[in-house]
Amino acid sequence: QNVGNEAFAAGLNVNIDDVVVDGSVFTAGNTLSIKDSNVGSSVFAAGQNIYLNSTVRNNIWAAGSYISAGGKTNAKALHAAGGIINVEGTYQSVSVSGGNVTFNAVVDGDVKIEGETITFGENALVNGNLTVVSAKEPTGAAAICTGDYSFEESVAEDDAADDDNSSIAKDVSKGSK
Repeated sequence: QNVGNEAFAAGLNVNIDDVVVDGSVFTAGNTLSIKDSNVGSSVFAAGQNIYLNSTVRNNIWAAGSYISAGGKTNAKALHAAGGIINVEGTYQSVSVSGGNVTFNAVVDGDVKIEGETITFGENALVNGNLTVVSAKEPTGAAAICTGDYSFEESVAEDDAADDDNSSIAKDVSKGSK
């Protein structure tokens, strides 16, 4: 089924499955599914549960509580923010921020992952630079990238507020004058 130029869809449960969209997909709802589809431009998705498993010519932008980009997902870039994020598929770049991030994708470019808990799967490969920001350095991170690897330890807000040298503490003290 061919949707045409752009697809706009909102609702409790939105399924954009087995379709061809010549342009972009804009969708919002509780549960969103974009599977076995071909998107000619980008995907913009906001919802509680987001399931992606399609070819997207440009970028995927997703925000939700649970985001799953399956193994058939193929896009230039994935940008996602959520509570639980599972990343599979192939991309040219990835930037994700979440509570619990599982990364098992192949990326021919740079990757930045921010998360409380970060896990790398057995198929994870970054043909570029990998930047990880987390409270604890994930096991095997350096081994999955062909470029530079950098790890930055994140500080919990409660801990940062107790530290007089933290930027959060400085910002708060500036605002109270």
